[in-house]
Amino acid sequence: MNTSTYQPLYKTIVLAMLRRAETVLTRAQVMDFVLTSGYTNYMTLQETFAALSAQGLVREETEQGRTFLHLTKTGRETIDAVEEELRADIKRDIDNYLSKNKLSIRDESALRGDYSRLPDGSYEVRCDAYENGRRLYGLILEAPTEEAALHLIDIWKKQSTALYGEIMSRLGSS
Repeated sequence: MNTSTYQPLYKTIVLAMLRRAETVLTRAQVMDFVLTSGYTNYMTLQETFAALSAQGLVREETEQGRTFLHLTKTGRETIDAVEEELRADIKRDIDNYLSKNKLSIRDESALRGDYSRLPDGSYEVRCDAYENGRRLYGLILEAPTEEAALHLIDIWKKQSTALYGEIMSRLGSS
């Protein structure tokens, strides 16, 4: 099979999946769908991701080992123009996957944490909470070590709802 012949189909599948999702998806989530559905293989899918990025249809954002895929304006316009050509069974497969994995998809993209090393050797830790692709709130903290930075991110992911409630309570909001 000549993969270049099917490349437009693979691009359309990825773009349609990103368009139909209620939140940003990771590369791993898209790969899980495409590979387990048997649409193509790993290497061809990697080529598809590279082509989508090079063509400005998808913007990639890497954070703590996860790569988030953002549909660009050009990507939205492209999928809006060609999605009707995508077979109904593929659209149904996408919708079923997104519905079945809705909670794990939301959890993966809703709470994000990342860190970077500062010139003095400490680490700046950024913790953000997103809803429907929009940043709701976040914290920027400093940690003395990389291990402490990772620990703060872990606590963030486990306790962000309680932290948000506490912050809002102390600020006098409801």
